[in-house]
Amino acid sequence: MAARSRPKSTFRTVRDNGINLGAFQESSKLYASITDALDSQRLRIFDSQEGSLKTEYALEGNQRVSSICWDQAVEYDVEPIDGSIGGSGHVVLLGTEQGEIIVYSEALGTVTKTYGFGQLGKITKVALLSSFAFAIDSFGKLVQFNVNNGSAIQIMKITTPSREFSGVYPSPCIPNFAIVTSHSAHLLALPDSNPVDTLTTHTTLVQSVVYSSASTPSQNFVLFATAAEQDRFVNLFSKQVSDKKLTDAPSKNIGALVCENDVQGLASCEKIEEATGKKGSILAALSVDGTIEIFDNPWESKLSSGSGGLASLSRKRKQLTSHSNLRIRFSRSRGGVPITLESISFVNADTIVVAWKEATRTIFESVPWKILSSQATDGLLEVVRPKSRDVNKVGKPVVTYDEANATVTSGVMQKHAAGIPDIPTEEEAQAEEQEPSLAERLQTLAKLDQQAQATPTQVSASSSLATVLAQALRTNDQALLESCFNNQSLEVIENTVRRLDSTLAPALLDKVADRLARRPLRADTFLTWIRCTLIFHGGHLSLIRDLKDQLATLRSVLETRASKYTSMLALQGRLDMVFSQIALRKAGGSKDNAENEEPITVYYDGFEEYEDMEEDEDEDEEDMDSEEDDISEDLSEDEDHVTNDQAPSDEDYDQELHEEDVQHDSSDEEN
Repeated sequence: MAARSRPKSTFRTVRDNGINLGAFQESSKLYASITDALDSQRLRIFDSQEGSLKTEYALEGNQRVSSICWDQAVEYDVEPIDGSIGGSGHVVLLGTEQGEIIVYSEALGTVTKTYGFGQLGKITKVALLSSFAFAIDSFGKLVQFNVNNGSAIQIMKITTPSREFSGVYPSPCIPNFAIVTSHSAHLLALPDSNPVDTLTTHTTLVQSVVYSSASTPSQNFVLFATAAEQDRFVNLFSKQVSDKKLTDAPSKNIGALVCENDVQGLASCEKIEEATGKKGSILAALSVDGTIEIFDNPWESKLSSGSGGLASLSRKRKQLTSHSNLRIRFSRSRGGVPITLESISFVNADTIVVAWKEATRTIFESVPWKILSSQATDGLLEVVRPKSRDVNKVGKPVVTYDEANATVTSGVMQKHAAGIPDIPTEEEAQAEEQEPSLAERLQTLAKLDQQAQATPTQVSASSSLATVLAQALRTNDQALLESCFNNQSLEVIENTVRRLDSTLAPALLDKVADRLARRPLRADTFLTWIRCTLIFHGGHLSLIRDLKDQLATLRSVLETRASKYTSMLALQGRLDMVFSQIALRKAGGSKDNAENEEPITVYYDGFEEYEDMEEDEDEDEEDMDSEEDDISEDLSEDEDHVTNDQAPSDEDYDQELHEEDVQHDSSDEEN
């Protein structure tokens, strides 16, 4: 019968370069991660069930996070977190290298408090039990304070010979009990700074401690496990308590769990058998190579192994040292190199959720290990997961195009295949002969555009299509994508892109670029999608290293369209000038010609010669005037000679001048 369970604790992971810290929330639904950006570190909150980014917050440039944790429920009375601090959701506590403690509200999406304690140096570990917060630096200075108001409950220096401290782990079951770790595990009964007990079973820094909520039949033990750096052994301990208080009895090392590789972190979960009601526990160890090792009832099996308990440790060493019941390994191919996991956590006793990074994306997957354990070979369950962009929900490779009908729309990626010879096969040669003409292609594209415009949108006309678009991008559903792109409402497009997961932005731009190249008549709608994507997800896109290759198609399409922009502007300018001149002439000509039928201006070919001709005519006119004066004088002296003759009139003289002008014009035309 299935077991009812409740996850009790998780662990945080720190990479060798000091970045990419991650931690699951107690219920494993949320995941917090710290990543380095160009200018500062960023806190990202993910929904591990949907794999989507919920909130993102950019820290100040000088703040460097060194530890991260979520709030955790306790089994004793503690003041809850105030609504002004955490809102209606959970709280993330961040410890920095500068000794500051940052309180971030997942529900409010912002930092609500920042506390600083002058005594603290670089914080190596923070913990939050309801409103009680703990922080310890590398020198062993421990601070316990109230997260609601920042008041320090106690500040102490751990009095041990250790010089370097790695963490503090308060118990959610026993009040005023915490384990401080260095190369050893120091058990503290707060507010006393002197350890009640010191466990020296590791030679390197202890990096993970988990508690077991299961108890012995007498219910007078607290059980916990420790794991250290560069160590493949997980040590199990029990500490006697009375009335939820530590006793003076020494802690006992009840056994050790042996992993195949060095342990990176631990996670534990409680289980309750519905048939018997008996409590148990499950422990998972994550190795540095990405292998998860599952141990069923690790503490209970050691406590019940033979009579005499610890007294028989020397005689039953083999029984007290055990190996895992199941090993889980993720890989790209069967028998390939394991995927390096970032963090793990239990959803329940039968399911474990894992997180790993692919470039800038964080991938989550839940593994029902108990059901799949029957498929294990020699205790190893291998889960094959190709790259996330090439797989669907069931892990089957997805072909995003029909290879038989693939058409190259751009040559921007040809540099990657420069050395590959292009030798066509017989089938390809026949296909080229049967290739449709350009006119047939244009007719096909026109029909597709008409069908797309005529096809009604099958998605409800809500204010956002983010969920539908995300599903279409993940599953490469072309029909669903087309139904989203058919929506031309600017408000719907902006809301959809704003709420879309930033990790899907490159895929969205690639799909839009492909449609823009094939259907240029819908450029207005597609350019709106591109503009909104760059505005709302530009910060995430700037963090992608191979962004230039991912958006090569988009760049090629935009450059092709932009290359024609200058010539089109020049043509538009010329046409505007011509049309304006035509309109101006029509307006001016109709007004003047209505009053005067003669043309306003007459143009003569050879204008300079015409000016010389006018000067000659003026001189001739002056000579004619002088001749007229002489003729009039002669007429006055001798009137008898002109009795039968008449003097030339002005009209006859004008007629002679007109004939001379006509002769000049004809000579000019011949020239």
